[in-house]
Amino acid sequence: MFNSRILAFALPLAFALASAVQAQSDGAQRTELQTRDGTVEVRWGRTDVPTPGPKPPFAELDRDHNGRIDESEALGWAGLANDFILADRDRNGSISPREYQHW
Repeated sequence: MFNSRILAFALPLAFALASAVQAQSDGAQRTELQTRDGTVEVRWGRTDVPTPGPKPPFAELDRDHNGRIDESEALGWAGLANDFILADRDRNGSISPREYQHW
């Protein structure tokens, strides 16, 4: 159990130590924190990922022509594979033409 006074002191101290953040070559930021179990590296921020370009037509990704794009088909385009959970608005495991258009 953490003592709330220790936690109240430790969190601001951790953030103060985290101010020595270093930018990485991939655009992410990182810092290292020492814990009783060892060093923990914390990374955050957007990495410099190349833009995959304009999205392909729905039919090009729907390889089995069933009118839906599933996760394996989404791997055909990095932009959709990365955002699959966002594009699948009804969370049914596939993307409809309407969801694709909205995304």
